[in-house]
Amino acid sequence: MRAQAFIRRPRKIPWITLLLSTAAVALYLLPWAAAVFIFDRSALDQGQLWRLLTGHLVHLSAAHLIVDAAAFGIVAGAIERAGRPLGSLLFALTAGIGLFLWWRLPQMAVYGGLSGIGYGLLIYATLTLPGIRSRWRRPAQIAASMVALKVFLEIGMQTAWSPMPAQGFVPLPQSHAAGIAIALLYLAWEKVFRCPQPGQLDSMSEAGSETMSAGTLAARPTACLKPLPGLYDSLFCNRDG
Repeated sequence: MRAQAFIRRPRKIPWITLLLSTAAVALYLLPWAAAVFIFDRSALDQGQLWRLLTGHLVHLSAAHLIVDAAAFGIVAGAIERAGRPLGSLLFALTAGIGLFLWWRLPQMAVYGGLSGIGYGLLIYATLTLPGIRSRWRRPAQIAASMVALKVFLEIGMQTAWSPMPAQGFVPLPQSHAAGIAIALLYLAWEKVFRCPQPGQLDSMSEAGSETMSAGTLAARPTACLKPLPGLYDSLFCNRDG
């Protein structure tokens, strides 16, 4: 199979992306619900640990929601439609960013927004979706480097550029940096386990079922050959179209 373009032919409806985008809109329209789910340090200290995950879905203004949800929808949708394991990546990003903010920024009382996750997804997408021989591969790598450089410059200069006007809150480049770092760690983890890439099994099937069976086993990580291989594949090696 030829190397795929940056955005592959859509294979399915991106249900995870649509569900989370809808949840973000709903929480903005229901302030009482947003108060239950936002990252609130005092509530976390009382044991409301779900806020580490759900705080990313809460937005503090319409402009904040529109910018974050649009960027998230485009990038997450592209990852999901390409057959990448978006669910496990999102869990790593939401939990990792939440724990980082709770641990490293004790002075921060409240946090909300998808921007940290969006930066992580953008780095993951630019480094994985272009095929090895795709003309988009090098521009994507340059774009990823520029995004990372912007974030770390903002941290070093103690400022943050944002297209949104200040409305009682400020962008938090530390969350963006955490998202980038977690995405890179997730990529390294994927490299170790070497999950089959989209289209790899399709090309195997063209050579015959016997070849495909042997190739599938060879391509799977050792963990996939141990107990519960179906669970492992469904979480981390899902390439269904």
